[in-house]
Amino acid sequence: AQFTRQLSVVISLALLFSLIEAFLILPAHLRNVKTTGPDSKWMKRQKKIADGIVHFAENRYRPFLERCLRYRYTTAMVFFSLFMVSLGLYTSGWVKFFFSPQVESEEVYINVSLPPGTPYSRSMEVLGQLQRAEQQLAEEINAEAEAGRGSGKLIEGWYTRASRGDVIAIVQLAPPDQRALSARETAERFSDLVGDIPDADEVKVKYSFSDGEASITFLLKHEDLDALNAASLSLQQHLASYEKTYFIRDDQLGVLPELRFNLLPGAEKLGISLGDVSSQVRQAFYGEEVQRL
Repeated sequence: AQFTRQLSVVISLALLFSLIEAFLILPAHLRNVKTTGPDSKWMKRQKKIADGIVHFAENRYRPFLERCLRYRYTTAMVFFSLFMVSLGLYTSGWVKFFFSPQVESEEVYINVSLPPGTPYSRSMEVLGQLQRAEQQLAEEINAEAEAGRGSGKLIEGWYTRASRGDVIAIVQLAPPDQRALSARETAERFSDLVGDIPDADEVKVKYSFSDGEASITFLLKHEDLDALNAASLSLQQHLASYEKTYFIRDDQLGVLPELRFNLLPGAEKLGISLGDVSSQVRQAFYGEEVQRL
């Protein structure tokens, strides 16, 4: 809402000023414009520029274009090579790409996803961890203000919510001109105060309109799942040894044991379907509801 509101205000004002210029100011200017003859100083200068453009097109650009068409395969390879170089610069990380500008928001959003089956009491513990971090951050800002190193204005309010397997914290920040820390600095400091949540499947920290993803990601592949898990654990431990790294996670979420059934070829002739077997197994675990009153 904040992003679209700013866009609507700017677009509306630009359209309003354009209409005023087109219907009120421009006609008055055109009315007082005096026609100039071909021998005027302005027309001579304009003709000189136009003749220069035509001369460049006829004597420079056209021969170059004919040469490129004559050696069309070489021209195609040159452009293809430039395309591969630009693609390599992007994939290697030398050239950064953002689908939209990194516009900071006026709130810091943290979402903690816990594994399936996590008890509600654990969600409340994580909620308390986030609330304590918010209080510590507010106390730090107040202490800096008392020492004369800040305005003391950073957090206008916060909202926290916990459910089974999901904890959310939203910190509403003061306007940018009233606080000393940016949204990114606030999010980083808040993450440091929260600390690690070892049993979380995923922790998302969002402080702008277009972020929320991990800053660094690694892709590991292996046919053996045990070897893959061991490599992932080793990489996580190595990354944790660096300062200012937090919320290191493995995205193998919700890995739970499961049972898969396949019927023998003669089962269908006996009137047994895969759905019947699955329903019977489920009834063995959860029971069967006979009647609901």
